[in-house]
Order: sequence, then C-alpha cells, then structure tokens
Amino acid sequence: MNKVSIKINELGPVKNQEIELKPVMLFTGESSLGKSYVNFLAYYLFYVFSSERMFDFLLEKIGVDVNDKKEFSFDLKSSDLIDWMQKDVRKFFVYLYNFDDFRCDVKFDFKGVEDNFAIKYTRIDAKNNNDKEFFYAFNIEINGERIRSSAYYQQRFEKAICRTISQQLCHSFLGINIQLSFLLPPGRASLLTGDYTAQRGSSNLGLYDLFLRDNDRINNSVLFNRLVGGKQNEFFVSQIHNLIKGDLLMEKDNLFLVTEDHQRIPLGAAASSIKELTPLLQLILGGSISNTAICIEEPEAHLHPEMQISIVDLLSACINENAFMQITTHSDYFLQRVNQLLKYGCIKGLNSNRYQEICDETGHRPEHYLDRDNVGAYFFSSENGKTKIESLAIGKKGIPMTTFFNAVGMLSKEDEALDDELEKLGQE
Repeated sequence: MNKVSIKINELGPVKNQEIELKPVMLFTGESSLGKSYVNFLAYYLFYVFSSERMFDFLLEKIGVDVNDKKEFSFDLKSSDLIDWMQKDVRKFFVYLYNFDDFRCDVKFDFKGVEDNFAIKYTRIDAKNNNDKEFFYAFNIEINGERIRSSAYYQQRFEKAICRTISQQLCHSFLGINIQLSFLLPPGRASLLTGDYTAQRGSSNLGLYDLFLRDNDRINNSVLFNRLVGGKQNEFFVSQIHNLIKGDLLMEKDNLFLVTEDHQRIPLGAAASSIKELTPLLQLILGGSISNTAICIEEPEAHLHPEMQISIVDLLSACINENAFMQITTHSDYFLQRVNQLLKYGCIKGLNSNRYQEICDETGHRPEHYLDRDNVGAYFFSSENGKTKIESLAIGKKGIPMTTFFNAVGMLSKEDEALDDELEKLGQE
C-alpha cells in the first residue's frame, strides 16, 4: 500500500492531528474525543475509489456524452482530484451526520502519485443482444498504458467507464485494488429486521441510511445466495458456525439462524450479539471479502468476552484474505487479542516453520495472525481539554498496550483490596 498521510486541521473535536493510512486502522481510547469521525475519515479514502461517489467529478472532466463517442481523451491532474476529495469529504460528513455546519478541514498527502493522468477511451466493439439491448466493449489507456478492456450493457455504460477509471486511480493513489466498501455503524441490531425501503425513515442520519443500503446490497447479493466452493469458504463457514453456534440461512428473502439443535429462529428474534454480527458474517459467507473495505464501529458490541476474542480471530482471517478494515473499539478483550495475533504474526515472520509447529502444538489456527506492517493503531486521549491522537508503534511484542488496560487494572486492584478486607473481617 502506498504511503498516505491525512492531516486533520479540524474534524469535529479533533484538531491539528495526523494519521497515516494502513490496510488495518484501529482506533481506541477515551470516549467523546472523535474516534468515530477519524474512523469514517479513513474509510472515506477506501470508499471514494470503490463507489460511484467520484463519477460526477469524472464525467465533468470527460466533458462529452460517453454514449455518443467512439473515442475521446482527457487529462486529469492529481492535484484537481485531491482538491475535490478534500472538499467532498466534508460533504460526506454532512451527509453522515445530517449536520450542515459540520467542521471538516483535512489535507490528503499521497506519496509518489503522478502529477497528470492522460486518459484515452476507445470503443472497440458493439453487438446486438437478441435485438433487445446493446452491450459494448472498450479500452481505457492511462498515460499510454492500456489498463483493461471491458464489456457492459448500454444502461450501465457510463458507470462502467467511470468505474474502470476510478479503480485504476485507486491503484495509483493508494497502491491497492478496492472493489467494494461497506460501513457498519454501531447499534446495527435494531435496523436488521427489514429492508432499506421499509426502514429508511428510522433515522435521519446518513450513516444509518448508508448502512441500510449496504445491508440490502449484502442481502440481495447473488454471491451470498450461492454456495462458494473451496477450502477458503469451508474455513469461514466453520469459523462462523463456531462463533454463533449455528448457521445463517436465507429463505424467501428472510434470514434465519439455524441453531445446532436445528431450531430455525428469525433474525428479528435472535440475540443482539448475532444481529450485530450478521451483516459482516453475510458478507464473509458471500465470498466477497477480498479487496473489500469494511468500516466497523465497535465490533465487540453485545458480545461475551469469548465471542469478542473469536471475532478478532475471524477479522484477522479476513484481513489475511486481503480485506481492509477500519475499526473502533472500547474493549480490552478485543485489544488484547489483537495484540496476541500481532505477536503470532511476528513469530510467523521470523520463522514460519516454528509458527506452524506452535499452531500444531496448541491448536491455534494458522489463519489467525496479523502482520504488524499492515496495522495502524491510534490511541485517543484528552490533553488540556483537547483531543490528542497517539500513533502506537508496533514492535515484536505487539502494541504497547499498557495505556489501554487502565480500567481492567483498576478493577483488579480494587477487587484484591476488597478480598483482603473480607478476609480480615472473616478473621475477626
């Protein structure tokens, strides 16, 4: 992944801070200091290249009706696109929070990006499909290099051109390939009992509107409704079964939890922990996790500590299948497991044979590890009434986690003191 820095001049309560984009972004620390804002900011850079968000910008740069042209060329300056994104990201936050006066002033710094992209389009074929509709094939060249040849039906033609260009721009700006992006905000369970159309009035916040659209997209995906063969899918099916003690079944547009004793429970009647996890689990079961960006707010919500550990394991396996994650968490259990998987990843990197031996000896799944080079960890605290974001260096022993565990340490210390007092009183 290319080096991408984000300077935050102002983002809600966050001022004069800086983060670096990584395939895995982890934000934790004190509440009400802007973790979610920064998480959504990181997600935006994955989302903007993998959605239709920049299509109007590209069509304005193209400057012609693409349906009427067999060939056209245009230049796109990287500075123009960056300027557009720095303005568009504020519109994104205004939409997410339905707040016209949202304060957002950020600067994106993409290292090593070319100054100009000379883009050439050529239609190379047109065929009639049973006298009903046309599909077209075309080439896109960028700076003299043919990127790809694609074929699309006419009604999707304009979008197909923009998507081809935006995906190549993603590779140029971020150094990765992102096909899809999904936003999973907190408190998802209450929104999962119906479809987007039925629930669109349940919240005036765009972040839930976007989630409901994404959730419908997952539910209606042909990927989710077909069986994906191979060992990879068998592994994830097994992992999810162990996590929720059952299986998810889609039947007549309704989703059910089928328990290990064969009870069929409608999703609306399932435990909150299952409902919170369902969109992510569907996405994984659909086989579309690779080259997908997923923004998850508080994945530990409503989960027992053992399930929190298991969800970290599952997320790590997804990450190792080339998923990109942006995560906020308040859970010490979640963070401790992340740290353990980073240590497993260090061992794997130092000696892969020994790592496999450890897995064989302990029963640890070899798919459950994290590469420290792919993880950006940030701790939020308050300093003189202002938000401070601390970038946490990840070494051989993982993240320096002592700051995270204050709450658990305080409880343990107090518990020991109470036990001592009870023992004294019992002796009197």
